[in-house]
Amino acid sequence: MKSSNLEFITIGRILTPWGIKGKLKVEVITDFPQRFASSSTVYINRQPMTIDSAERHKGEVIIKLNAIDSIEAARQLQGQPIEIHHSQIYSLPEGQYYHFQLIGLEVWTIRGELLGTITVILTAKSNDNYVV
Repeated sequence: MKSSNLEFITIGRILTPWGIKGKLKVEVITDFPQRFASSSTVYINRQPMTIDSAERHKGEVIIKLNAIDSIEAARQLQGQPIEIHHSQIYSLPEGQYYHFQLIGLEVWTIRGELLGTITVILTAKSNDNYVV
């Protein structure tokens, strides 16, 4: 398997400010929502930040970051990805992989014909679909 050299992995995206004291509404795009627990370190614009608090709200998470204390500061982060450093990823059981580890892999038929490489993974309720 080809390994990925990604230094940072996206686990969420900042949607909007939440309230006036710098809280952020976050779209979670990880299978491990505990990444957003209090005291966790995340990266925004490659800058480390600590999550002071987190709560669930209607399918999303509301977080308070240590460095963001106003709605104005929160607005500047709108749309930004929330990332973790590659060293923070959890080990998966044998035979399971993160999506970023599969992007770029070659796909071959059982007859040895190259079909192409995986470019996108579309996640559905029942299974993942690979775009080659």
